Amino acid sequence: MGKFLWAWVAVAGWVLVIHRLASTPALRVLEVARQGLIRLNWDAGLRVLELAKTRSGEEWARMGAHVLVYFILGLLLYRALHLSGFRAGAPTGLLTLALGGAVAAYDELLQAGVPGRHSSLGDFALDLAGLALAGLVMGYLLKPKNRWLPS
Repeated sequence: MGKFLWAWVAVAGWVLVIHRLASTPALRVLEVARQGLIRLNWDAGLRVLELAKTRSGEEWARMGAHVLVYFILGLLLYRALHLSGFRAGAPTGLLTLALGGAVAAYDELLQAGVPGRHSSLGDFALDLAGLALAGLVMGYLLKPKNRWLPS
């Protein structure tokens, strides 16, 4: 398969990861991180994580997770669109935001029906922030280099 098809397979795979996370009842970000650190056998990371295990620590981790998950989706979407023939720039960034925003809306609606989970406009806004950040980063990285030189 060519780069074009693999790029869209990566997008679809990441959307499945988002679906899995959204449909997991009573998901706690710090607990997921703890399980990962145990598998990596990273004691220093576990000690730092223990310090963060407060109500506010979980809230900050949850907010960061929303931005990170959708930042990755945004990178993958922008790359797939770029390989599909869209030029780097604002229109591609806006399309990334629209497509990713549809996934984020689905994510929030799905969570509304999962026990121990909730849906919120704040989470949706964090998802959009991650997508927008990815669009800005990719737009900058994929612009022709000579555009930034003084004429």
